[in-house]
Amino acid sequence: MPFGMGPAGWWFLYYPYYYRYPWMPYWIPRYSEKDELAFLEEEAQYLEKELEAIRKRIAELKTKVQSS
Repeated sequence: MPFGMGPAGWWFLYYPYYYRYPWMPYWIPRYSEKDELAFLEEEAQYLEKELEAIRKRIAELKTKVQSS
């Protein structure tokens, strides 16, 4: 049966199991503890900068609201 005719046309591609078996390894290698630590420190630094920018904007808006 040609493609586009419903599930019957795909019988040879039937895959009844989950996308990944539970005993299969991860598709990407896990980070080492050193790499994970560096990544988390960098992420924390980025988030602190974003939080600082948010607090600065809040302070600007508060002064603008209080002056008007």
